[in-house]
Amino acid sequence: LHHLSSLFSLYQAVAVEFDPVWETANGFVVLDGRIIFDDDTLFRQPDIAPLYETDQKQQEIVRQNQFRYEQMKGNIACLVNGIGLSQATVDLIRQNGGQVACLLDVGTEPSRDSVARALKLALSDPNADGILVNIFGGVTRCDIIVQGLLATAGEILAGLPVVVRMDGTNAHIGR
Repeated sequence: LHHLSSLFSLYQAVAVEFDPVWETANGFVVLDGRIIFDDDTLFRQPDIAPLYETDQKQQEIVRQNQFRYEQMKGNIACLVNGIGLSQATVDLIRQNGGQVACLLDVGTEPSRDSVARALKLALSDPNADGILVNIFGGVTRCDIIVQGLLATAGEILAGLPVVVRMDGTNAHIGR
């Protein structure tokens, strides 16, 4: 645990996740893990920056809209709001045999247009066979999320299935 805390602090990580962890007679064995970094701190971590797999255009869209974006190697693109929900969504997909292609966190107060840009970014992932939109509206208004989704409806109809799960502020309007 001490090493995990040191890793978190040393690299100014947003989250450090190890799952699953196998307990043995000699301690613990980590079977999978990941570290999530804040893009705005990469200039302080030059040894981390080359590990990022997003291309320049994606990085610009992410930066302009203040999204958190993580490219992964699966086939389900995820659009969520909040890092806690992001991690829970990834865990649930993995527990059910799926893998995440990209994880896009639109934050707590996205605009209709930023949600549309986020969905277009998720649609651009060549590995994505479908998109999961998982929103828990506390501050985030579900009706704004749906307006952004509808703004890109023509591109959604162009191919990938989209599953939307939302609950909270204005979810009844969004539905």
